[in-house]
Amino acid sequence: MPFADNEGTRIHYHVEGSGPPLVLQHGLTSSLENWYAYGYVEPLKAAHQLILIDARGHGKSDNLTIQPSTI
Repeated sequence: MPFADNEGTRIHYHVEGSGPPLVLQHGLTSSLENWYAYGYVEPLKAAHQLILIDARGHGKSDNLTIQPSTI
C-alpha cells in the first residue's frame, strides 16, 4: 500500500496503467476506492497512467494534525 509523506502526514495513493498521467481526486466524504467501484479505473488505465489519491482524512490517508501555535 503506497504512501507519500507530506510533512509527517501519510497520503495514500495508487498508480495504475501507463501513458500520459491523469490524476483522479475524489470528492467530499469519499476515497480513491470509489474510482474502482464506479468503474472508471479499468477503461481509463488502458490509455493513461492513473494517479489516484486519498485526500487527508479520507480513505487510508492520515488526518490533518493541527499544531498548536508557537506565537
